[in-house]
Amino acid sequence: ISIKGVSLSDIDFGKVNSVPNNNIHDINQSGLYYYYSKTTNRPLMSISYLNGYILAIFKDADNGILLFTGGLTTMEKFQGEW
Repeated sequence: ISIKGVSLSDIDFGKVNSVPNNNIHDINQSGLYYYYSKTTNRPLMSISYLNGYILAIFKDADNGILLFTGGLTTMEKFQGEW
């Protein structure tokens, strides 16, 4: 499975990254990330999902999609804009 040429098999699911600068908008690389209640720019979600994992798939630093697992919420970055 790949999204815009980035293979999901290229992601090391054994390695969970912290959200850079504790800000969702600073994610610009594919990978698995962990967020928590104090992480900024999280999408509005149920209180049940204040902490969790993000699967990030990026074509390049300006184009990607974030999937917030558990809450099934997504965010997209397109041409550098969230």
